[in-house]
Amino acid sequence: MNAALVLDQRHKLDRKRLLLSAIAAVLFHLWLFYFTFPEMTGIIYREKPPKPPVVIRRLPPREKPKIEPPKVKKKEVEKPKTIIPVPDPTPDEPEEIQELEPEPEIEEIPEDQDFIWGIPDAPDVEPGDGEERIYSPWEVSKEPELIKEVGPSYPEMARLAGKEAMVVLQLVVDANGDVISHAVLHATGDTFKEQFIKEAVAAVYRFKFDPAIQSGHPVPCQAKYTFQFKLR
Repeated sequence: MNAALVLDQRHKLDRKRLLLSAIAAVLFHLWLFYFTFPEMTGIIYREKPPKPPVVIRRLPPREKPKIEPPKVKKKEVEKPKTIIPVPDPTPDEPEEIQELEPEPEIEEIPEDQDFIWGIPDAPDVEPGDGEERIYSPWEVSKEPELIKEVGPSYPEMARLAGKEAMVVLQLVVDANGDVISHAVLHATGDTFKEQFIKEAVAAVYRFKFDPAIQSGHPVPCQAKYTFQFKLR
């Protein structure tokens, strides 16, 4: 009897311990849940500050510069003069015959050695006389053609004086296209005329021509060249 009673007491004691342990565990978990349970937080949406109001200002339009059209000068048109015929008071009477005035006598123009009127005649030499005939431009099928031109030097004294000039030369171009002779047809330049002629002649002898053609062969022919001396 004593052994059974002891076992029963132990069994009751174990039940109390188990119950107290369970109660203690439940209280411990409740304490943890209450004080240390993680707080569930979601995404916090914050309101954005309101944007400042947009103010639209209308600027006055820019004034375009006024472009005045160019003034066109009106051409004065001369009115045609009306000629009113005056009636002849004496239509039946014959008109008086007026004597013609004698023509004034023309003075002889002194010859200028530096000026030659017209084109100088080619030398009157026929083939077979020891020299080639020099043809005129209208006698050949193809005139001499300039292929190399050399500019003349400007006379320094004329440049300083601000003088311009023109020199016209009559040339003879041989069958090889070289200038073999010249003649001065016209020259200007006032007191510096001789210097302009000298520079023009020096330059023209350095020219090169494609010779004139007659009957399929190159022949000597005349040619004319004008030098213009101008200050830029």
